[in-house]
Amino acid sequence: RLARERADQEAAAKAEQERLARERAEKRAEEKRLAEEERQRKAGEAAEKKRLAEEEKRKKAEEAAEKKRLAEEEKRKKAEEAAEQRRLAEEEKRKSAQEATQQKRLAEEEKRKSAQEAAQQKRLAEEEKRKSAQEAAQQKRLAEEEERMKAQEAAEQRRLAVEEERMRAEEAALQERLALEERRATVAVAPAEKGGPRRTIVFVGFKQDQASSRVYIRTNEPVRFSLSEGADKTVVLELENTRIGLPNNQRFLDTSFFDTAVALVIPSEVHRNTRVEIKLKQAVPYQAKQDGNEVYVDFQRPGKR
Repeated sequence: RLARERADQEAAAKAEQERLARERAEKRAEEKRLAEEERQRKAGEAAEKKRLAEEEKRKKAEEAAEKKRLAEEEKRKKAEEAAEQRRLAEEEKRKSAQEATQQKRLAEEEKRKSAQEAAQQKRLAEEEKRKSAQEAAQQKRLAEEEERMKAQEAAEQRRLAVEEERMRAEEAALQERLALEERRATVAVAPAEKGGPRRTIVFVGFKQDQASSRVYIRTNEPVRFSLSEGADKTVVLELENTRIGLPNNQRFLDTSFFDTAVALVIPSEVHRNTRVEIKLKQAVPYQAKQDGNEVYVDFQRPGKR
């Protein structure tokens, strides 16, 4: 047992010696590492000092170059300012001369404008006087023209009224004669007569109102009709299978004195039809209709919409 204890103590002592030797080796390695780090640090510090010294030298050189550049820039600016001051002085001198010339020119222009305005005012006064005289003469002429047209229109209205009254009397006489002829007739119209018995135009008339004027044709019975446009602003109304009963109904109607689009109405017989040509002063909208025994064409007044 003692031998084992001694052996254990010796083994423990040997292990302790090995541990201590290992710790001494680690300590020497750490010291070596620290020494290497210290050497590297000192070398880095030396390199940094050298870099800082070079940087300081470069900065001083740059500052010197910048000072030199600023001095040259300052010198150049002063030269430019001096040149600019000379230019401004010359510009001011030139502007003063221009302003003097401009003022002189404006004074002359103002004088010329005043003379022109005076001449213009004189011309306008004369023109106004001439226009007033022309307007007075025009108004007088228009008044006389309107008075003449009113007199013509009144005369035409009276003539048309008399004509219509006479035509009504003729129409009544014609109706009576036609009725007598019908009572005397004992046979129908021959079958060979194309279109059957012809209707009779008993009245051709014209009348006007505020918005339109009307050309109307009265017949003894309803008829077939057609409407077309001819040359030179002419509207053609054609009544089929008709004849003009009285010679007076073949006369044209001159309506040019009225303030309407209709200038002339010309009735005539063409073969077995009656053609009514309506000549217009100007083209206007129109429409045709039949109301019982009367066919009429309404024309819009000029200038109406």
